[in-house]
Amino acid sequence: MPGEESSDAQYERLKRQLQDSILTEYPNPDRVGCPGGNVLRGLAARYLDDTIETDPNWQHVTHCSPCYREFLDIRAEMKVSKTANRRAIAAGLAALAIAMVGAAWFVSQRRQPTTPERPQITELVYQPRIVNLEGWSSPRSENGKEPSAPIQLGRGPEELTIRLPFASRPGQYDVQLLKEVDQPLVATSGEAQVIDGSTVLKARVDFSKLGPGRYLLGVRRLPADWTFYPSEIK
Repeated sequence: MPGEESSDAQYERLKRQLQDSILTEYPNPDRVGCPGGNVLRGLAARYLDDTIETDPNWQHVTHCSPCYREFLDIRAEMKVSKTANRRAIAAGLAALAIAMVGAAWFVSQRRQPTTPERPQITELVYQPRIVNLEGWSSPRSENGKEPSAPIQLGRGPEELTIRLPFASRPGQYDVQLLKEVDQPLVATSGEAQVIDGSTVLKARVDFSKLGPGRYLLGVRRLPADWTFYPSEIK
């Protein structure tokens, strides 16, 4: 029949009538026996099934207009909060999806670059080399010894362990590699220490920009002057 009330509408109408009845027919201005806000909040969070009917606190709420009004307010507040949480979660998931799409695009662009990538700067690897100056014989030596062969160096980064001449004092030393005096091509410094009776100086140098050929390796301990040793890069 036209205008006939649906079952859902009828249920809502009866629910409102019951709520209005509880809100008006059980005044309790002195709030006698009221369980308090925490209990009301716990009831509001429960599912309203048959099990709640045996709860004495629920019996009080449905026969106390002030408590029932507070209960309904808490339920409405929880409903609004739950809706806001759902919206926040939905917005968060949407933002995450957008971020994942952007990240996938970025990765695909890196895998298929439109322009040549610049070569990455790699860390220098220093190759160890021992330079033994102990008992080294100078070409100008007058003691009859054959002059020592030129000190062999590599064309690249090297970590030199220089065994200084006998009786050399420990301390700060300067090291140079040059073609001509007072025109160093590579320079560094380091602290020499006495190890097992030998004075040892460790220094890192990079010969990668130098071509093969003969050089001079200069070593000095301030304030002493330089001592030069013939050297060769192959």
